[in-house]
Amino acid sequence: MQQQLDALRIQPPASDWQQIHAALHPAKRRRIIWWWLPLAALLISGAIYLAKEPAAQQEKEENRWLGQWAMKSEAIMKRQ
Repeated sequence: MQQQLDALRIQPPASDWQQIHAALHPAKRRRIIWWWLPLAALLISGAIYLAKEPAAQQEKEENRWLGQWAMKSEAIMKRQ
């Protein structure tokens, strides 16, 4: 009986094996968007922070200059 079963064996075509492989191992979709969104958000927020920082520093210096000017003008007024 084993000999009869061995005689009935057939070799499937190569395209069938490729279809079986494709069914067992589907192509992985890369989810690149999930990696780039946080990175982009981090870079944009850092750029905004750095863009606002010099303006804040300049504002502090202007306030310091105005404060010094006010103190000098008060001193001049007291002398008169």
